[in-house]
Amino acid sequence: MSAILLKIAVGAVTLAGIGVTWTTFNSTIYPYSISQPSSFRHGVWSQTDDQKVDYFYPSLGSSVTRVSIMAQRGAHATGEIPYLRDLGGHSIHQSGQLSVLGQSRRLICADLPFLGGSFRVEQLTFVAGGYVWRLTASYEMRFRWIRSTMLHMLHTFKLHDTARH
Repeated sequence: MSAILLKIAVGAVTLAGIGVTWTTFNSTIYPYSISQPSSFRHGVWSQTDDQKVDYFYPSLGSSVTRVSIMAQRGAHATGEIPYLRDLGGHSIHQSGQLSVLGQSRRLICADLPFLGGSFRVEQLTFVAGGYVWRLTASYEMRFRWIRSTMLHMLHTFKLHDTARH
């Protein structure tokens, strides 16, 4: 019971912005940095042998509530719509614009199946610094309140010199 109360208290503090600080996260796998709130943790997972993903997840949320950043060397990006459709996405549409690296970019939204329900993915793809970047915020609709924090994280994306990677 005390664990549940602790999660509720942490959630209330996070919602109110009390005690949350923002720090700069510098990726060790890709040449970028991003602002990360103290209420989020970082992890890396291998999508394939040569494809790793940085992901950030809040202390409250489900297993699909996260910000993900991945990149591949290249000069041509495939669109988000076919990519999300291939993942089983439906209700695909543009949910807005997000300024990243000083350019307004289309934010594409899709609902994907998850445990008898669905979760929402909002994603943008672009080419910069010799990489094709895919930046994603995903969440179950009951955790939609955290969307603005995740989109702010994506907005703070900064590219570093690619010579060191």
